[in-house]
Amino acid sequence: MRRRRPLQWLFGVLLSGGLLAVAYPFAQSLAPSARAWDDAFVLLPFEGVQTGVVKRWEVAGVPLFFLRPDAQQRADLDRLDAHVWRVARPAWRPELEGDLVWGGGRWATLAHFPPEVTPASEWGREREWLGGYWLARDLRYWVPTGCYDYAGRSVRALQFTRVGCETWVGERHEQLRSPVAVERVRGNGLLVAKYSLPAWAVRRGSVDVGHP
Repeated sequence: MRRRRPLQWLFGVLLSGGLLAVAYPFAQSLAPSARAWDDAFVLLPFEGVQTGVVKRWEVAGVPLFFLRPDAQQRADLDRLDAHVWRVARPAWRPELEGDLVWGGGRWATLAHFPPEVTPASEWGREREWLGGYWLARDLRYWVPTGCYDYAGRSVRALQFTRVGCETWVGERHEQLRSPVAVERVRGNGLLVAKYSLPAWAVRRGSVDVGHP
């Protein structure tokens, strides 16, 4: 009986060691590789961000816009609450004190357009564009899309859009997408998850405008 106990201990030690030897490589295989990390996240420079000035990056060929609104822009966004398809602001990041939105479409890319007023003409009434995102000027073909304010919300009222905006598009694409995960990191950088883009968007360098 006394001989069996040391043998049992020895057997237990050998069994535990064997399990650890097998489990460790398996656990290592589950850990994300450096390539997988690079494919999932991107570190963006956040220095030079100024209140009231739109900051633009490009991730996998898709524009990413950020704005920390000043007093006038905050007042304009409040004013637009009654003229957008959806009032909520899911793109708002409290830790950044601003709105962060993707600015691209399957067939189109959006660009920033500052506020402007289009005088009334025989083709329509006066329009007061309060600033936001619309089709880039360098597009080869015209693509119907809505006008989006600085919070990424599709503007419903025609008088608050730019000439050429299609407000009916906004009924389906109420808001621009926003990155799923965002984290402010040391060195004044911004860590953004690429997985907030559709898989095909990372491959082709584009992303649907708004929600499908």
